[in-house]
Amino acid sequence: MKKLCVISLLGMALMLSGLILGALPSGKTAEVFAKDDLSFFKRKTIVLIVSTRPGGDYDFFGRLVARGMQKYLPGSTVIVKNVPGGGMVIGANEIYKAAPNGLTIGTFNSGIIVGQLTKSPGVHFDLAKFTWLGNAAVFPRFLAIGTKTPYKKIEDLKTAPTPVKFPSSGVGSSAHNDGLMLKEIFGINIEMIPGYGGARTDMAVMRGDVDGRIGSYPSVMKNVKEGLVRPILQWGVKADDLPEVPFLPEIAPAGKKKIAALLDAMAFIGRPFAAPPNMPEARKKTIRKAFEQTLKDPEILAMAKKAQRTLTYHTGPDVEKKILEVLDQPPEVISFLKKMVE
Repeated sequence: MKKLCVISLLGMALMLSGLILGALPSGKTAEVFAKDDLSFFKRKTIVLIVSTRPGGDYDFFGRLVARGMQKYLPGSTVIVKNVPGGGMVIGANEIYKAAPNGLTIGTFNSGIIVGQLTKSPGVHFDLAKFTWLGNAAVFPRFLAIGTKTPYKKIEDLKTAPTPVKFPSSGVGSSAHNDGLMLKEIFGINIEMIPGYGGARTDMAVMRGDVDGRIGSYPSVMKNVKEGLVRPILQWGVKADDLPEVPFLPEIAPAGKKKIAALLDAMAFIGRPFAAPPNMPEARKKTIRKAFEQTLKDPEILAMAKKAQRTLTYHTGPDVEKKILEVLDQPPEVISFLKKMVE
């Protein structure tokens, strides 16, 4: 009787394995499943961390990417989790420390590079070790001054009788670091006011609580079109529709070229997306592929266009290469950055 049961169970196991194997995709599709690990994401929840408050430009890109990733990781659910604070360092820390299984990804700004270069005690990540998914956009960045102020060009800020106020999301954020670096490069009399970010920055500009703003093309141009600010300096890439606005690499003083080059390079890392370090190759390949498909998806492109944003996809390896270049700074630049954040 025992023998019959064993044979019966063995037969059933063989039958079930035959059914399962028969149900698997064949040929190239089966190969993709084996290599890309796509099936892992079915019935899983992926958390996409946006390292700032809801409502701003980073939040927009995070939610746009979440929508596409859910489509290209079939059967998954992608939720956005806003983790503001520390100039986006807190969100970056959370992404870095998460399990490297592809279920936590996120975005932050390139301002956190300064935190790593200066060995800030709040930084618990290594940008060189993140699993980089890619970059969603590269924008010109602007220093823009309020239209109600008496200032018309960058030189005017050198002789301002009182500090000219600019908002930032926090110490260590891109806008905050940009302002302090521009202050060093040009000797301008500006003061960075932390505690804004996202929609709060727009409100501060509209209310006149600040004298201008620093930010990317989509963020600043909203205020330009409302007649609230005018760009007086650009860096990263040139805006095609604003050729008259001076370009930082071309006008930076000779003795400040290295700091200007760092600022310009950080701007090129516009909207980066990353996952924790040490992700298995198959999982990394799958999630990078889904990110690429998202940034090339017609529906996603149309949504970005409707919101007056432009997507410019760069691969994970491309971003990783740029990050490594930016982290390689000479001692004099590191010394300045340390003084800047004291």
